[in-house]
Amino acid sequence: TVVPTHELAASFMAGAFFRAAGRPAVLLTIPGPGFAYALAGLAEARLDSAAMIYLVPACDEGPDARFALQAIPQTSLASSLAKAVLRVDAAAELAPAMHQAYALATSGEPGPVVVMLGVSTKAAPQEGSHSVVHAMAAVPTGQVEALTARVATARRPVIFAGQGCIASAPALQALVERLGA
Repeated sequence: TVVPTHELAASFMAGAFFRAAGRPAVLLTIPGPGFAYALAGLAEARLDSAAMIYLVPACDEGPDARFALQAIPQTSLASSLAKAVLRVDAAAELAPAMHQAYALATSGEPGPVVVMLGVSTKAAPQEGSHSVVHAMAAVPTGQVEALTARVATARRPVIFAGQGCIASAPALQALVERLGA
């Protein structure tokens, strides 16, 4: 994982990684302004035939999204610059979408593929709770064990945590350090 100073640098780095390593990098940004800042690198990757997978949370779009948080027309903007835009609306769809994104990004003329994460791919917040313990209690035990096993065997686990984790930052930091994520 490389954390650059801003999304523009990250998007150019992802394109450069493909040119240097011959395999696509995964670019992660916030929606809205972060997405907009990464567009120049996405355009360069498309024009230079550099494969990358751009993973970004979806934001509200359309006429009702005028005052929604970080709402810009990401789908239409990305569609004009990427080989494909995939939308994932359920957590179970993420792994197949990432496989599809990789195949699309590297097949034929290489280029960027955008994977937008819909709202239902994120964990629903527990009302009045910001703690890891309460959030974990809402997940069936079998799913926690399965997830724990997958993370334990991952070569390079990634934790993509948003502002909603702020109250659990010490626990999240401990988990990151323990996993080497």
